[in-house]
Amino acid sequence: HEITVATFYKGGVFWDQLGEVKGINLICLGKAGRWENAIFLRRLIRFVKTISPDIIHGYLDVPNIYALLAARLAGCKAVFGVRSSYVDFSRYDWTARVVHSFSVFLARFADFVIFNSWAGFGEYLVTRQLGDKSRVVSNGIDTMLYQPSFPSRRQVRQEWMISDDEFVIGFVGRMDPMKGHRVLFDAFSRVLQVNSNLRLVCVGSGPGEMRQNIQEYAEKVNISQKLLLVESRTDMQAVYNAFDMFVLPSFVEGFPNALAEAMSTGLVSIATNVGDIPIILGDAERVVPAGDGNALLNAIVKVLELPEHERLRLGARARERIVQNYSLEKMIDTSEEILLSICKGLP
Repeated sequence: HEITVATFYKGGVFWDQLGEVKGINLICLGKAGRWENAIFLRRLIRFVKTISPDIIHGYLDVPNIYALLAARLAGCKAVFGVRSSYVDFSRYDWTARVVHSFSVFLARFADFVIFNSWAGFGEYLVTRQLGDKSRVVSNGIDTMLYQPSFPSRRQVRQEWMISDDEFVIGFVGRMDPMKGHRVLFDAFSRVLQVNSNLRLVCVGSGPGEMRQNIQEYAEKVNISQKLLLVESRTDMQAVYNAFDMFVLPSFVEGFPNALAEAMSTGLVSIATNVGDIPIILGDAERVVPAGDGNALLNAIVKVLELPEHERLRLGARARERIVQNYSLEKMIDTSEEILLSICKGLP
């Protein structure tokens, strides 16, 4: 297949890595900002006509909208990629709500809609009947990359100046109100009263204002000395290995890659009852209600009380679940089957 990845903006954590992949053409379309729309659409249409693709595959609301408009004007197929579910738009500005509503409305005109979660699939079915032109394809995890590694653990912990005997609770997610940093901080501050030999590491990037708010809240609940905020990085397989357990306190998710990657690395994980998390975890004891600090606290304490050999056994079981159900190969094969059927005009 000939693959071209067109981005709005240049840069990002994986820009350099993606550009080095053989067989992928990477191009930045140079969007000037969130309000440059008509000019950007013309630029996108010219580009699409130049490469003449069979399919334009969008991901997330705004790219999906652009993908559909460009595909219709350039005469090719359009595929929506839906990566979220049941977002609480009261936590964002009005534009996010309007764009999402417009994207849901336009989904009926796409040639196919691929959901990465059953939760997202359910949301769209409630809103729009898509018939037989939609399907759930869960995200795939590179389980050969995300696997236990003692050298990686030692390397990253040395970098962070965390001793071998400290127990590290890890969280990976962008700095966003929906990710639940405050709930996690509240629970962690109370856990410290029971066990002080703990560290909390939060990995993820976000706007400067959001980072400042998170830091200020950490100071408010007196965990600053035990908290490490780390920017997103490309060696996440090593980062997960530095953790002893993983916590995902999100209010909204579709299919959270971070959870599946942590499980693939062999980490006992706790996460909220949103999106496809209960299906991915497959362990009701580690699923807590979103926003329930007491439930999160109790779940963390239960893991801390486990003997090390039991925690490692549960981590190995978590990894096996990802290997069996969410492999990269399974996602690729299913996606290829769908895209080829669209090119052939099959249902």
